[in-house]
Amino acid sequence: ANAHVHSNSWGGSGNSYSSMAQDMDRFSWENPTVLVLVPAGNSGSGGPGTIEDPATAKNILSVGASVNGANLGARAYFSSQGPSFDGRITPQVLAPGHGVDSANSDGNLSTFQCSDDIYSTGVEGMSGTSMACPVVAGAAALVRQYFREGFYPTGDRNVADQRSNQHISSALVKGMLIHGARLLDGTGPSYADGFGLIDLSS
Repeated sequence: ANAHVHSNSWGGSGNSYSSMAQDMDRFSWENPTVLVLVPAGNSGSGGPGTIEDPATAKNILSVGASVNGANLGARAYFSSQGPSFDGRITPQVLAPGHGVDSANSDGNLSTFQCSDDIYSTGVEGMSGTSMACPVVAGAAALVRQYFREGFYPTGDRNVADQRSNQHISSALVKGMLIHGARLLDGTGPSYADGFGLIDLSS
């Protein structure tokens, strides 16, 4: 379908290199322009090493959750933490995932429409790394558009600098999101926060 961003708001359990993680790595290797995004999991209150597969995969972008609103930037208490089973930093980035409202299906598969009600468990919205993951997927689509429409390297749209989808690798998009992330403590990446909160302006 010519899609280049694959967002998955689901996962398994346990900090291991599961068959699901292996499948995602294989898919990413065989489809180098498709960025696969996976939520880190919601076991962060258990401390370090609570990352959940398939966020343990190596070729995907794993996403943790930050707090929303006035405290934007602080990692949400439930957001699973690294290191991965083999010592890697994961999640790699954070995005708002606490108290998030989003679209809800109208329940009719033939209409392809949302309902009038937001997808929410109440006035505070829903919380979880599964809510943060689509935020980063949207950011990934904007990074791809930035290259596709020729904004790089000048910052202005230039037809001569436009790239086709086949010349925008998932590694490039992943690298841009990680490189542009804002470190939460200002000192460096960590197993809890990864490389920080996504920041498209960077």
